[in-house]
Amino acid sequence: MLNSCVMHRHTGPAPGIMVWDGIGYHSCTPLVRIAGATLNQLWQRVEAAWSAVPPKHIQSLFESMPRRVAAVVFNNGGYSGY
Repeated sequence: MLNSCVMHRHTGPAPGIMVWDGIGYHSCTPLVRIAGATLNQLWQRVEAAWSAVPPKHIQSLFESMPRRVAAVVFNNGGYSGY
């Protein structure tokens, strides 16, 4: 098999979760299950959860994206430390 086809195992706390990792893992805020009986109720609860995230925290995540993307590119799409 070509080396370019081999994906190395992700060693982070939760594979494939970058933004959620920034919000949930590093801020020590547990991810919560959002129960909803209807799609409308689910969306209302999701909107309420997002509204509870401080804008300053969202801004810091937004500002960190160029650094995070550069780290992923530098590691050829592999584990970047984020």
